Amino acid sequence: MDVDLQRSARARRYAEELLNQIATSNSPRTFALIGPWGSGKTWLLEELLSDVQNLPGWIGDHHVIARFEPWYFSDEQSLFAGFASFLLQQTLKKGRARKRAAKLLEFVGPALKFPAIDLAEAANKASTALGGSSAPQAIRAAVKKGLEDAERHVVVVMDDLDRLNPDELLMLFKLIRLVGDIPRLHYVLAYDEETLFHLLSQTPIASNSSERARRYLEKLVDRRWEVPELTSRQVDDLVINRLPFPDAFENPQDPGVGYRLAVLIYQTVKTPRAAQRLLDTALAVPQSILEELHPQDLYFSLWLRTFAPDLWNIIKQEADLLVGNRTSVFSFSDDSRKADAERLLKRLREAATMIPAGTEAIDLLLDTFPAFNRLVVVNASRTSVKPPRFGNSDSVDKYFWLEVPPDAVSDLEVRALVRELPATRASDRLSELLNHAPRLLLGAIRGALEKDSSVRAVVFAYLETIYKQPGIANGAGLFGSVDSLIKSVAEDIVKSASESELRVIEARDDDLGKRRLFIVVVTDLLREKYLPEGHVKEWARELKPKIVASLEQAIGEQAERPALNGENITMLLRVDHAAAQQVAIESIRRGVWNGVDLAEMYVTRTGDAEESGRVYFHPRAVRSHWDDEVQALMLRDASGIDIPEQWLLDGPPLVLSGSAFEQARRFIAAFSLCHPEAARMIDADRDDD
Repeated sequence: MDVDLQRSARARRYAEELLNQIATSNSPRTFALIGPWGSGKTWLLEELLSDVQNLPGWIGDHHVIARFEPWYFSDEQSLFAGFASFLLQQTLKKGRARKRAAKLLEFVGPALKFPAIDLAEAANKASTALGGSSAPQAIRAAVKKGLEDAERHVVVVMDDLDRLNPDELLMLFKLIRLVGDIPRLHYVLAYDEETLFHLLSQTPIASNSSERARRYLEKLVDRRWEVPELTSRQVDDLVINRLPFPDAFENPQDPGVGYRLAVLIYQTVKTPRAAQRLLDTALAVPQSILEELHPQDLYFSLWLRTFAPDLWNIIKQEADLLVGNRTSVFSFSDDSRKADAERLLKRLREAATMIPAGTEAIDLLLDTFPAFNRLVVVNASRTSVKPPRFGNSDSVDKYFWLEVPPDAVSDLEVRALVRELPATRASDRLSELLNHAPRLLLGAIRGALEKDSSVRAVVFAYLETIYKQPGIANGAGLFGSVDSLIKSVAEDIVKSASESELRVIEARDDDLGKRRLFIVVVTDLLREKYLPEGHVKEWARELKPKIVASLEQAIGEQAERPALNGENITMLLRVDHAAAQQVAIESIRRGVWNGVDLAEMYVTRTGDAEESGRVYFHPRAVRSHWDDEVQALMLRDASGIDIPEQWLLDGPPLVLSGSAFEQARRFIAAFSLCHPEAARMIDADRDDD
C-alpha cells in the first residue's frame, strides 16, 4: 500500500538498539520482532536491517547479516543438517570447513523427507558424519573459533518462524540453544507470537499449556520488538477513505449504525494485510451494482465476508428467517417461528465468539434484520426496512450475488426507464418488469422517486395506465395485490408533490370517469385522519365535488347489481355519505338492488389460512346511522334467517358449513350496517365440507 504508516523512525530505533547491544558486548543476543500475519513485520524487518548497516558503528566485514530460512527444510533431521551447515559456512571460510559441511549435507539433504527424530539421535548421526567427533560440540567449537579469529559479529535473521510445524519449531529453538548459543552470534527472529504459542503448546516442552510456551519463549528471547497496530487514522487512510461511499460511516440519518460499523472495522483491521483484504473485496464489487445497494449494509456484508466467514455462511443459509420471507402476516408471535429464531441466534452467537468484536457484530446484525430482531428481542421495535436495505426481502439476494439476481429487478434500469417516460419503449419495458416481478418493480419505482422527485407527475400518469388493467399480474403475495401496491405508490407521490405537480397530475385528463386510480387516491386523501393540513389536503377538498359527480355518474351508468360497482358505492360512501345514502335508497326502491346485496358489499374476505380452515371477515362500518327506511329494508331482507343464540357477535368462533355459513355471512353484514358502532372483526370458522 502506498500509505506512509510512519514506521521508519521505529525501524531506525530498533536498528540503533541492535547495533548498540552487539557493539558493547560479545554475549549472544536474541531479538524478536513480534506481529500478527500481515502486520508488516517483513517490511519493518527489512527497513531495520537496512538502517543498521548504514549506522556509523557498523563496520564492514566485522558485522555480518546472514539469513536462514528454516521452513525450506523438510523435517527435523534436514533442519539440523541445514542449520549446522549454515553456521559453518557463515563463520568458516577455509576449504576444510566447507568440506566438512559438504560431508554433513551428503548425510542429510535439505530436500529429503525423514520420519521425526529427536535431537540426540540426529546429533549422534551427525557426529559420525563429522569424523567421529560430537556434532554439536564440534560445530560450536568451530563456529566460536572462527568468530573469534575474524573478530566478527554475525546476526542471523529468521523470518516467518510461524510457518514451521510444532516439531520443527521446537527443534530449531533447541538448536539455537545447543549449537548456536555462541559469543558474537546473535539472532533476529520474526514471527506471530500467538501462533508460536499455539505451536509450542502442541510439543512436549509446553504440554498443551500456552503459559508454558510463553515462559519458554521468554527464556530464549532477550528483547521483544512489537510491530504497532494500525491506528484509526491509518485505517481511514488505508480503507475507509478509499471506499466508493466513505461518507456512509457518517450518515446523519443513521448515525448509530455508521458509528458501530466503523467500530467493527477499527477493531478487526489491525494490520495492513487486513486493510488490503477488505479494500480489495470492496473494490471488486461491480460498479453496476453499487447504486443498487445501501452503502452501510454493503460494507457490513463485505466485513462479514472478509472477517467473519462462518457468520456469513449462516446468514446465507438462514436468509428467509432473517428477513421474514417465510413469515405470514399472522405469525410474528408464532411459537415455532420464535423457537427457530432463538436457535438461529444461538448459532450466530457461537460463531461470533471466534472473531474480534463478535458481540458488536451480533448487535449490528439484529438491527440489520428487524424481522428477525422482533422474534428474538422482547419489545423490539416493529419498524421495517425498505429496499435496498440488506434486511429487506426484496433486496437481500443482491448482497449475496453482488449483482442483480436473475429473478430480481435492476434499480438502475428502472431509474433510467422512469426518466424516459412517457416514451412507449419505457412504459412497455416497465410493464414487462411489472408482470415479471410486480412488488420488486414497484419498490424500484419508489426508489427512483426518492432519487429524482422531478418525475412524480409522469410516474403517476404511468401508474394510471396500469391500475386495474387486464393482462397485469395481480398477485403480490403477503404484501397485497398489485393494484393495492400501485395505489400505495400513487398516494406517496401525491402526498409528497408540490402544488404545481398536483396541478399537473390533475390536468392530465378532465374525464375523471377514466381515471380510476386518481379517484381512489383522492378519495383516500379526503378520509385520511392523519393527513396534516396543507396544500395536499386543500387540493383534495377542492376536487371533492368533481369526485362525487364522477362516482354518481358511474353508478348510474351501471344500474345493475351492486357487485358490479361496489367500489364506486364504497368510495362515494367515504367521500359523501349523504350522496351515497340517496343513491342506495333510490336503487333499492327501484328494485335494482336489495338489502342483502348492499350489506354484503361491506363484508370482505381478507384472509384464508388453509391449514386451520379459519376465514377472517372485516365488516366495514359506515360512518353514521342509516335512516329508518334503509334499516327497515335491510332488516326485511335479512329476516327469515334463523339466527341461533350462539351467533351473537360476542360469542366464540363458530364452525359452520354450507348454507349455515352463508346465512351467518348475510346476517353479519346486515347487522354491521344497521349498527355500525358495534361493527368489529368477526371470525367465522367452517368445516371444509
